[in-house]
Amino acid sequence: MKIDEEISTSGEAVPLLLEAQGENFSLTSGDSPLGLVSAPALVTVMRRYARPLDTSFDSKSESLQLAPGTTLFAWYYRAPVDLEDKLYLVLVEADTPPIAVLSRQVANALRFLCNANNS
Repeated sequence: MKIDEEISTSGEAVPLLLEAQGENFSLTSGDSPLGLVSAPALVTVMRRYARPLDTSFDSKSESLQLAPGTTLFAWYYRAPVDLEDKLYLVLVEADTPPIAVLSRQVANALRFLCNANNS
């Protein structure tokens, strides 16, 4: 699932991908693996940065199952003040309202965690 995008030195868009890999999730920038993140770490990051949604979202968006009853969605949304859709991540946990955050915030936190784990 694409959670961010950066521009390479050659000017190409390089996706930052989060993908299930066994019980963990791999973070990859283009073809370069950055590291692994656990589902509890993903949930902790989402709970730290995300806020409750004040609108409904399309639950048919691309998603990752983090644990039974816990799903992370990639959701494009255009706020009234935005010119274009922005990518948000939405965490849906059983018996709690969905929370959302701009995907870039989560991507930066996960990059940091991967760098800290590789040091």
